[in-house]
Amino acid sequence: SSAASDVYKRQTLDCYEEGTFTPVLTTGSGAVGTYASQIGRYTKIGRMVYCTIYLQAAKGTGDGTTTITGLPFTSVDAKDQWLGTYLYYAPGASNDGTSLKDLVNALLKVSNDSTTITLHTLPNDNENLAPYDLDWGICSTTLYIRVATSFCYEAAPGFYVEFNAAISAEICPIGSYQNQTGQTSCIATPAGHYSDFEGSIDPIPCDVGNYQPLTSQSNCQNSDAGHYVPIEGQAEQTACEAGTYQPGTGMDHCWRANVGYYVSQEGATEQADCQPGTYADVRGLAECKDADPGHYVATNLSVSQSACPPGQYQPLSGQDSCQITDAGHYNPASGSPDMVPCEQGYFQDQMGSTSCNPSQPGYHVPDTGSISQTECPVGTYSSENAVITCTDASLGYYVPSTGSNVEFECLAGTYTSEEGSSSCKDADPGHIVRFDGSSGQESCMQGTYQADSGTTDCVAAAPGYYVDSTAAIDQKACLPGTYQWDYGQTDCLESPPGKYSADSGSSTVDNCDPGTYQPDTGQASCLDADPGYCLLYTSPSPRD
Repeated sequence: SSAASDVYKRQTLDCYEEGTFTPVLTTGSGAVGTYASQIGRYTKIGRMVYCTIYLQAAKGTGDGTTTITGLPFTSVDAKDQWLGTYLYYAPGASNDGTSLKDLVNALLKVSNDSTTITLHTLPNDNENLAPYDLDWGICSTTLYIRVATSFCYEAAPGFYVEFNAAISAEICPIGSYQNQTGQTSCIATPAGHYSDFEGSIDPIPCDVGNYQPLTSQSNCQNSDAGHYVPIEGQAEQTACEAGTYQPGTGMDHCWRANVGYYVSQEGATEQADCQPGTYADVRGLAECKDADPGHYVATNLSVSQSACPPGQYQPLSGQDSCQITDAGHYNPASGSPDMVPCEQGYFQDQMGSTSCNPSQPGYHVPDTGSISQTECPVGTYSSENAVITCTDASLGYYVPSTGSNVEFECLAGTYTSEEGSSSCKDADPGHIVRFDGSSGQESCMQGTYQADSGTTDCVAAAPGYYVDSTAAIDQKACLPGTYQWDYGQTDCLESPPGKYSADSGSSTVDNCDPGTYQPDTGQASCLDADPGYCLLYTSPSPRD
């Protein structure tokens, strides 16, 4: 059942236990010197406790009976237990530091109801079984104790036994370890770990900032400059990423490039200055930012870009200065990537301008990007500012010179029949212009004429003359036999019977003289009376 299983598990766990304790080496008199190693481990299985103790200490002032106190459990309340053996090395004048002393005749005694081990030795003749105290007349002592009930002992962690019939366990050398009991060899420390003392039970992971690419090593290497090791137990160092750097060794992190700096490559040991035309406004950049078009960076180590001021511009990125606007151009605002050409009707003759100038009256600017205004040509004018095209003079008006801001009215007697005239025309002979500002001339009517040009009135035909057509430049004289007594007539009158008109251009007719007559009209002379006839009075014909 589930309940039975739980009980079994609890009982199983209660019967097995592993742990550590701190063994203490004491002597009958005096005190032991400084410990080099002070290790105690135990395994409890049921009522049996197996202990492994490794002590290494200077002699100090110690002498007399030698004991180890601090066992993790109190022994049973029964008789004393003589157990196993222990090893000790005695380097010094009388010992070479490598051979074992009193190995076979060494004994351990655990007194009843006690947490103390007493160390004894037996005489070498193996006959006198009375133990005597361990001799502390040596420079230092290294002890290996395994308390157990078996005759053969497993090599403790940190030791190994390579061959059969061994009388001692070998301590694992520096650069190796053994965390198990009863092993025939030690384990080489893996990459990323080390062992710097003999008898290591576990490999020591390399600290952060250190690494070890090899096995069987007694130490770790500091990370190189430009590298880091962020966690323990690493076999390799890591190059600082682009945007970071590390000038020191043995470091567990890299530093981000500061603002105004950058780091372009991996494994960098220093940061580099942002050069003019570039900037870094945040930390950790692999490359500096180019100044945007319309902006610039004048100095190195900059943390921001600056906008080109009004009147300047910059079309490119990554620049350390701005360009002055050309004549004919302007920039009204900051941060412009391009200069702006002056619009039609405006011009600018200076560089670095923030605005353009409007054309003045009498001038115009037909093109964009102009550096000057242009005078209106003859026949045209402009009366306002910012004019693109000058205005042609109107019909009946003219502009005689360049740069005019007004048009002029043609006077009476003159006219213009086309726009954009630079002068007025005189009225032709036979024509007149009666009013100012006229766009055409008038033909003189029948009965009138005009011989001159540029006049305002036609001349009526004089008596004795006539004008029978329009636009006449002169009058016609009445022919002999005709006459005209009035002004402005289109024809002449025939002389009536009994009268005549002898000359051209006559305004009157003459009566036939006595002795003459004229029966017809339109005659230039009278007829003499024939013989046998007489004229009693003025008569168009004689009588018998």
